Amino acid sequence: MSNPRPVSEAPKDGSPVELQYGDTKVSASWCDNTGRWVLLEPLVIERLSDAEVGGYLPNRRKKRTTARKEVCIRPIGFRTAMVKAILDGRKCQTRLLSSAMWLHTKAMRNQGADCYLWLREAWAVGQRDINAPPGSEASPDAVVHCASFQGKPAVKWRPSVHMPRHASRITLKVTRAKVEPLQKITKKDVEREGIHGPEDVESLWQLGLPPVEAFSQLWDELHKRPGTTWADNPEVVKFTFETIRANIDDVVKTAK
Repeated sequence: MSNPRPVSEAPKDGSPVELQYGDTKVSASWCDNTGRWVLLEPLVIERLSDAEVGGYLPNRRKKRTTARKEVCIRPIGFRTAMVKAILDGRKCQTRLLSSAMWLHTKAMRNQGADCYLWLREAWAVGQRDINAPPGSEASPDAVVHCASFQGKPAVKWRPSVHMPRHASRITLKVTRAKVEPLQKITKKDVEREGIHGPEDVESLWQLGLPPVEAFSQLWDELHKRPGTTWADNPEVVKFTFETIRANIDDVVKTAK
């Protein structure tokens, strides 16, 4: 097969294009998040760099060496009550509004890539319990987390959105991902979301409510924009995960 023309000549706007390699045409699309081409050949979805895609031969796909397994890493924030549910083993599922980023995460997981969500939560540095005995103050650079803190704090907690990656202590490994309408959630799903008891939240909003109705109220507390509410029934990406109590960088290093 003759050398292909430079793939840089093809538009990289994410739309499907046909790349010409001698007499062979290959359908592909460019992914900005990975910086690679995704081939759309039947039965084959491979992520290849500009250099690698030139050596792709459809009639030799079985002989092709396996490409390096990719890893997808995203941050995700939870309220303190939900962090406690994760630590207690009661939360193994979450729903997120459909977006390009989360759809790409879903696609990578379903194509066999390892996908990890590193958890952001309320935190503080040098935090201490003002009820603790003298001499038991925390180190000035010690990171503590609200969901596990005992006693009365000395200062206010920092919001989860400001948590840096190195301060995260919980990693969620995605085991399943799919897109579905929000209102398709079941009673069993609500339990997997970790809100199946009044002790799981910081308010009494769900007392006496059926599980799905309780979830709908919590959803509307967090999503108020038109098109995102429970009544709007938007499409969401449902992630099922397993919890790893370790920093994301330690998890990825161990997995290599």
